Amino acid sequence: EEIIKLKIDTQEKMNEVIVLVFEKAIDEPNFSVSYARLCHRLISEVKARDERMESGTKMNLQHFRNALLDKTEREFTQNVSQHTAKEKKLQPIVDKIKKCADPIEKAELEAILEEEERKIRRRSGGTVRFIGELFKISMLTGKIVYSCIDTLLNPHSEDMLECLCKLLTTVGSKFEQTPVNTKEPGRCYSLEKTIARMQAIASKTDKDGAKVSSRVRFMLQDVIDLRKNKWQSARNEAPKTM
Repeated sequence: EEIIKLKIDTQEKMNEVIVLVFEKAIDEPNFSVSYARLCHRLISEVKARDERMESGTKMNLQHFRNALLDKTEREFTQNVSQHTAKEKKLQPIVDKIKKCADPIEKAELEAILEEEERKIRRRSGGTVRFIGELFKISMLTGKIVYSCIDTLLNPHSEDMLECLCKLLTTVGSKFEQTPVNTKEPGRCYSLEKTIARMQAIASKTDKDGAKVSSRVRFMLQDVIDLRKNKWQSARNEAPKTM
């Protein structure tokens, strides 16, 4: 409510609000549904304001959508899809650990490394969860989600496979019910090839032969089973609200 009440009367303020909401959504993934709905409400507010204003003073609804899309793509590219990004961020700490001779200091550095790894995983997971929630309320297109799915299906990166599982769990049946284009409403996106590849990775028969931990293989299998069950989880939890 506080964000809705803000006087967002310039594109700069609009950009700041989008960044604020996005950061909160990533940091609090359990509330991603609420933050996605907040974005939808903000768009409604901008649209209503534009309709009341003369053309020269309009906030421009398209600018809001473009700014949100740009932020989404930038976050996905920088913190999710580049599987070497995590190593680059953590390398300075890893180097310090290698050079450290003091056992106490080394233990402290290892604890810092573990915490930083947790933060990176949380951020990437929160990003794909929010992308999924934005798609579910039609603020991101099926084409964007399909591109994310295709990118995340990387057997050489367990982090990306984990994000893939989170994204698919979030978008579920809605994605497979989404038309590829408006001219062919009966032709929807298919996950057949994606699921087949996931099954190959989970069963260790993938053509790339990449080594994937049991934990991630179980995650992949859980998503495969969820789809077999028509995306109906055994425990349907209501989304948390702010």
